[in-house]
Amino acid sequence: GLDLAFAFNETGDKKNLKTWQSLVSSWIEQVEIGSDSSDVSARRIQNWIYAWMIFARKNPVFSIEFINQICQSLARQITHLRNNLTPERNHRTLELYSLFVASLALPNPDKSDELLQFSIKQLYENLLTDFQADGVHREQSTHYHMIVLRSFLGVMENAKRGNLNLPEGFAERVEKACEFAMHIHTPVGEIPALSDSD
Repeated sequence: GLDLAFAFNETGDKKNLKTWQSLVSSWIEQVEIGSDSSDVSARRIQNWIYAWMIFARKNPVFSIEFINQICQSLARQITHLRNNLTPERNHRTLELYSLFVASLALPNPDKSDELLQFSIKQLYENLLTDFQADGVHREQSTHYHMIVLRSFLGVMENAKRGNLNLPEGFAERVEKACEFAMHIHTPVGEIPALSDSD
């Protein structure tokens, strides 16, 4: 989906847009919500939203039927994900970040920011639990450190753009994680493969 969106944005070729809509619609029609793990659902929610945003840069015409279909499916996927979050660690961070992104991107008929507040609160708790005071991720894996850090940097950037307040200490803990990330990179930009990455 992201590749199709990028190609459409670069070329304007409507085949990319039609293919993405066809793939999304086909998935919605054939796959039952909850048939995959929560981290896979989280990635799909993110990728659909990101692709949709990239397509939207060219102001394409989406049918009302497709918009209704994808919004209804995303709403069901989000509800299922929220009710089936991984109890802890890096998958939970990814899943909470997906809820955060969804709360910013999708229509909110009752004007409630409950999902946004929930995701921020839970992300902060995960940040404090998963990144130690020195900024190192609890799993002691360079790979997981970078994956989890990416989500928290996404939260901070979106909060900045949306003028959202994050809990006190959020930025400081992320900054410590960034410092560690900076120091584990080699001069050519690679990281050593430690723990689950080895």
